[in-house]
Amino acid sequence: MNDQFVLYAFQGLITILLAVVAFMVKGIFARLDSYGKRINQLEINMAKNSSENETLFKRLDGIENKIDRILESWRKSNNS
Repeated sequence: MNDQFVLYAFQGLITILLAVVAFMVKGIFARLDSYGKRINQLEINMAKNSSENETLFKRLDGIENKIDRILESWRKSNNS
């Protein structure tokens, strides 16, 4: 009878230990999934920023070209 009690106690302890380990592993995987989603969102935001920066630089180049043309025409009119 005493041997059976030790066996059942050992099985119960193993069960509880495995449940705790499984809960910890589940938490780790949930955290990794959360980090993956955050990294994905950061990558999307970086791509948007890169695209917006490229558009901004193109607009600034256009403005610079217009200013250059205005200055060039102003210089020509002052030299005449």
